[in-house]
Amino acid sequence: MVAKELINMKEYLREEVKNHYYVVWEQVEVCIDETESASIEEFVKVMYEQSESSSLVPMYSFLIDKTSSIEDSLAKVKRECKHIFKEHVLV
Repeated sequence: MVAKELINMKEYLREEVKNHYYVVWEQVEVCIDETESASIEEFVKVMYEQSESSSLVPMYSFLIDKTSSIEDSLAKVKRECKHIFKEHVLV
C-alpha cells in the first residue's frame, strides 16, 4: 500500500498524553500500486518526537475500518498504548 496524499489530519488526546507524544487521525489517499485506483483510508497514529528539533516518529498505526469509529480507535490506543498517557487510563 502506498500513501499518495494526506487529505486531512487532526490531533486527539493532547491534554492526556505525555510530552513529546501525539495521537493523530489521518485521512489518506492510498493505492496498492501506481496502476491501481486510489481509495481513502483513515488511520489513528501514535507519534513520538525525540526532541524539539526532530521529526515525528510513528510508533503505532491503527486502520479505522468501515465498521468502527474514531472513538473505537482512540479507545484501542488507550488500551494498547497506556505508557504514553500522563495518568493511568481506565478503558
